[in-house]
Amino acid sequence: SQVLMDINSSTRVRQGDSGVDDSPLFLTLRSNNFRRDDLLMTRLDALIMPMAGVFRGSAAEGLTMTPLILSSEQSKTVPGMMAQMGGDMVRRDFQPDLERLPIAVRLHGNFKTAFPDGKPVKADAKADADAPSPTEKTLQASLQPTTVILVGDVDMLYDPFCVQEINLFGYRG
Repeated sequence: SQVLMDINSSTRVRQGDSGVDDSPLFLTLRSNNFRRDDLLMTRLDALIMPMAGVFRGSAAEGLTMTPLILSSEQSKTVPGMMAQMGGDMVRRDFQPDLERLPIAVRLHGNFKTAFPDGKPVKADAKADADAPSPTEKTLQASLQPTTVILVGDVDMLYDPFCVQEINLFGYRG
């Protein structure tokens, strides 16, 4: 329900009324937002992330969390509904958090199961053939360290944000 607002990463976006707005909710992230000492981030020059989320807190026991993409210190999270109000409105009472917020993180280590008591039993199911017997031992944590990358933005995968459609002879593609 919260989105990242970053004044230093504002992006010029076209509004429905053919106007242009500098939106601090549509982020254009550049070199200073990327963790340059990380091999995964070294070749990345720019990234546009409309209405990104952030990660707060710390990694679970046995995992390390490494921020890969960070906001500037001129940022804070705001309610998602503010995205509809336009850049001038969201900037009006802006007070930054003065901290760099993680937009993408790497989790590494041995992940523990979300189901320590075994496979969940469906309320309406009598007996599931795939369910382990009560005496059968189930895996409680990964056997080897694993890496998961989390990105606080799904809008970058939304076609209107990442694909330009062309209408050619009545076909859209």
